[in-house]
Order: sequence, then C-alpha cells, then structure tokens
Amino acid sequence: MEKYKEIINREAIINQFTEIRQQTSIDEETGTAKKHSLRTIRVAKKGITFTGAVDFENPSEELIDLFCLACLNLKRIGTKRNRGFGKIKCSLYENNKEINSLSKLEELCKQSSIV
Repeated sequence: MEKYKEIINREAIINQFTEIRQQTSIDEETGTAKKHSLRTIRVAKKGITFTGAVDFENPSEELIDLFCLACLNLKRIGTKRNRGFGKIKCSLYENNKEINSLSKLEELCKQSSIV
C-alpha cells in the first residue's frame, strides 16, 4: 500500500466493495417524502463473498445440530429491518465436506417425533 498509495487506499477499497443507497419515508396521505426522512447508507455490492471459519475442538452432536439450524435460519441480512437487500447463503463443512442442513433438520424432526 505504501508503494501505490495513490491507487490503493482506504477510500478506493471501500468504493470497490460497497455503494451508497438512499431511501426516504413516504407520507401515505400526500404520497410525498416525509420531511427529514432521507437516509443514506453504505451497502456491500451484489456478488461479494465473505468466507469465515469456526473451529471447534471435539464439537458435540448438539452443537453441530445447532449450527445447522442457524444456517437454515440465516437467509437475509439487512439494514435494521426483517429483510435485507440481498439473500445470502450459509454453508457448514466438516472435514471439507458440506453438511446438508436440510437433511439434518429432517433427521432432528424425526428423532423428536419418536421421543
């Protein structure tokens, strides 16, 4: 970054991966923008992939089940709303093999109905 600071800097990196969105509230009676309701937010651009790892020493079966359920529940991330600008995909891998969370959920449901 030192060598190319005019090209690679904080602002250039932010602009590469994000964009600015603006939104306002609409007055239902008049159909016009409410005063002082304009909001400006920075969002990640479509198609960006975030990858992370969670490592456990000797994870219990219940912990793996919990993470499978969490993956199924996590579909959208948003801006202080119950929906996000975009869908996300969350996957779990064990020993470089993807865990099928839906199959795991079905298995858990069958087990709980037997008990």
